[in-house]
Amino acid sequence: VYLKAVATPPRLAKGAGAFANDAIQLMLLIQGGRNVDPQVLTALARARLALATWNPEQADSVLRRTLGEHPNSPLADRVWFALGAVLDTLGQKREALELYQKLAQKFPESLLADRAQLRAAEIAEQLGDVEAARHAYELLLTNYPKSVYLEKARKRLRALGSS
Repeated sequence: VYLKAVATPPRLAKGAGAFANDAIQLMLLIQGGRNVDPQVLTALARARLALATWNPEQADSVLRRTLGEHPNSPLADRVWFALGAVLDTLGQKREALELYQKLAQKFPESLLADRAQLRAAEIAEQLGDVEAARHAYELLLTNYPKSVYLEKARKRLRALGSS
């Protein structure tokens, strides 16, 4: 029965893939966060729910409050990353860029650090700040030599170099 369940993923409604990915991420987060304050896990879940239901302002509020109340949580990097995504969604790109940069600096060993560096570069590019984008991509290449985002960063650097 176990092998059948593992080998045969459940069928999802059309368009449910993103929700399934969120559910899997939260499940892994909960399993890995057994020693984490449940309030932080709850806040992350609430923020994701708020985003999924098109309420980024509520997600912003929940995440900012969580960072204020639990700045040293083992999940703080995840809260920072989620807040960056919310700010980007709200169109507050400059603030999102700064937050992603701070995340990469403050949590260099985080599994999200290279992704945050990539998002900082992409947002700088969206803002038309070519020099900041180049610098952010170069930091990704230098600081995260084993990142899965290296090829993307190299491609973007080549594209920026020719413009």
